[in-house]
Amino acid sequence: MKNEYSELEKVVDTPTSTIDILPTLLNLFGANYDSRLIAGRDVFSDAEPFVVYNSGAFITKEGRYSKYTNRFISNDGSQASKEYVDEYKEKARNLILFSAYIIEENYYNYLFTNKNVSNDLKKDMTAFNIDIPVPLDKKDYNHFVEYFKKCNENYINSKKLKGERLKKNQKVAYLTFDDGPNKYSNKILEILSKHGIKATFFVAGTNKEKGLKKIKDEGHTIALHSASHNYGYIYKNAESYLRDLYDLQNYVYQVTGEYVHYIRFPGGSRNKVSDEISLGIMEELREIVEELGFEYYDWHIATGDSSRDVTKEYVLSNVKRGISNEYDELIILMHDIHPITVEVLEDVIELCKENGYTFDKITDDTEPFHAKGVS
Repeated sequence: MKNEYSELEKVVDTPTSTIDILPTLLNLFGANYDSRLIAGRDVFSDAEPFVVYNSGAFITKEGRYSKYTNRFISNDGSQASKEYVDEYKEKARNLILFSAYIIEENYYNYLFTNKNVSNDLKKDMTAFNIDIPVPLDKKDYNHFVEYFKKCNENYINSKKLKGERLKKNQKVAYLTFDDGPNKYSNKILEILSKHGIKATFFVAGTNKEKGLKKIKDEGHTIALHSASHNYGYIYKNAESYLRDLYDLQNYVYQVTGEYVHYIRFPGGSRNKVSDEISLGIMEELREIVEELGFEYYDWHIATGDSSRDVTKEYVLSNVKRGISNEYDELIILMHDIHPITVEVLEDVIELCKENGYTFDKITDDTEPFHAKGVS
């Protein structure tokens, strides 16, 4: 049945996403804008459809690519050329990085509030012709280096005076939790308190004030993981990584009043994902963070609690296998963002106790463990 708007209806049969809404509406209403500052496309235009996900997966008019399987599946079942897939992988990566950069630098605020940008430019963004946005207050690599050296100065000096770390005369397990605080963190804290255990939380994100304060108030160690946890951004180059770490360090200091010199790289210090983004970046970052006074920690046991469709039995089998290696100090990787971790935590604790382990949080006397192979 036709209505008064029927003639305005148009079927869109190409891949689209929510980020296409804004440029579509801007064009419909005849607004001037710079398409370089908006990730989507006008769905009614002739622009090539390209849907990108945060993971790096994407959809084109020819098919879809999965980041997890590293496979491109064509709509017609044919085999896409390696050149085609590599081209769009690079486009997806650049789109994610550029979008993150615009947000990270608060570039819209710079454009519309900076007195050095004329009113004409503010009204007509299409005239703003630069390749990369560079705000006037941009902090660079050297700024981050000096900042972190100052943050870690006391620890660097104390380490020189102290010499060797205190040796523990017993087997010690370090429970470490990545990616929180989260809604599951409180339950984990309750379990740890019940057993009189102090743990280490490698925190992520910069909007978790209440959770950070609770972790600190209960006597656990707060360590740094990542502000964004966006692999494509943080492993682009050393400056991007330090910028991300800077944001998190600043936030943790504002909340707790303390600078932190323990870190864990997202994916671990030898993760293979980073090589897809910037070949050799981890070797560079490992050297840089140590020069800046940080201690980085990998893990002896990855419980697998962040795996898809994970079961309690699977997590415990990983812990048992790791314990069988009989390390004197055992760093266990978990995540305080999954319900399975809450479900299995007490069993992990009991397994460690049964095998003669006591528990402690990471301190200056904890020997950093650095993985040898890829993680």
